[in-house]
Amino acid sequence: MRRAKKIKKAVVVSITPQLTGELRYISYYTGRTMVLSVEIVDRDWAMNVLGQNTHNRNLKQARVVENTRLMAKGLWGDSNDAIVIAISGNCTVLINGQHRLWGVAESGVAQQMLVIREAPMEMQKHIDKGTMRSFGDTLKLFGKVSSHYNDFAAVIARVRGGLNNTYGSASHQELEAFFDEHPTAIHYGVEVMMPPARKITKSAVMGAIARSWYYVDDKSLLRRFAEVLREGVPENKKEATIIMLRDWLLTHASSGGVAAAETYLRTETAIRTFVQGKELQKLQIAERELFPLPEQDAAWGRQNGLTRHTVAWLKKRYAEGKEAMPETDALAPEDREGEMVVASTVSASDQASASDQASASDQASASAAPAGAS
Repeated sequence: MRRAKKIKKAVVVSITPQLTGELRYISYYTGRTMVLSVEIVDRDWAMNVLGQNTHNRNLKQARVVENTRLMAKGLWGDSNDAIVIAISGNCTVLINGQHRLWGVAESGVAQQMLVIREAPMEMQKHIDKGTMRSFGDTLKLFGKVSSHYNDFAAVIARVRGGLNNTYGSASHQELEAFFDEHPTAIHYGVEVMMPPARKITKSAVMGAIARSWYYVDDKSLLRRFAEVLREGVPENKKEATIIMLRDWLLTHASSGGVAAAETYLRTETAIRTFVQGKELQKLQIAERELFPLPEQDAAWGRQNGLTRHTVAWLKKRYAEGKEAMPETDALAPEDREGEMVVASTVSASDQASASDQASASDQASASAAPAGAS
């Protein structure tokens, strides 16, 4: 029986205590001594090392923009991915970390980073060879959701982007922060569409349902919408609109940006028509976003009057110290252009109060039940 090769451990030469720490070690693979340290990288440090960036892949400007944005927002964190500076002849060369260093330089925000010096140039061949974790993996590993991880990842991106799916342009940190702002609506959008139905349970559909959660007071209407959409069994003529959407989903592809956006808009139209008790002869594409997020509507509302779902959202943010309330919280007319709130048969003041409570039973089930479970 063949024995597995015994791997020798790296030999520690010396440890020099510093403010950030430094370790000298000998590579098992090359026998070469390298220096490992944890350092505070500021703009001057980054620009100095970038001056040695002579042997690297082409710079990806989109990644620089993303890193800059994350660092400026304070969303950067610890990583095992080191800034690597190698020796080539008599020169030092940056072989890993150019996008992060440009992020520091552009944002002007210093970061703590792992740094390897005196590395062999051959190390560059083995950098970035691991399998990248998906956002769905992150949701699972950190207990954000208990099931349907990839579904949640796609829906979070769709709810955040609305008409424009931002999965590719938003970082995992930004998507996670967004999820933390809208957990109940997103959980609800996924949970009511479970168990999944082939060609029906799509992120664009669930994203539209999640956004409409802020607008529809009677959550049983949304639950019924999802049930008919999944099972295809209507009970009356008013549910024919849902069947129109179901038939369209079954006969049209919805992969890709344009197709997914069309699915999202048709779903919004179907939701609005159904909850308002109307009937359609033909399922049209909405001409605008029918269900803007509370934070998006708040900007409009401060100038023109606030809708009740936005008032509820602002009150919660105000209580948490994250948002300043405007001088007035007067509600805009319910029939103003773009407003699709399904009105309750109560006064405006009672509606604002009810929106704070927002159908406690459905919220509790959406938050407490295993995410995505049927």
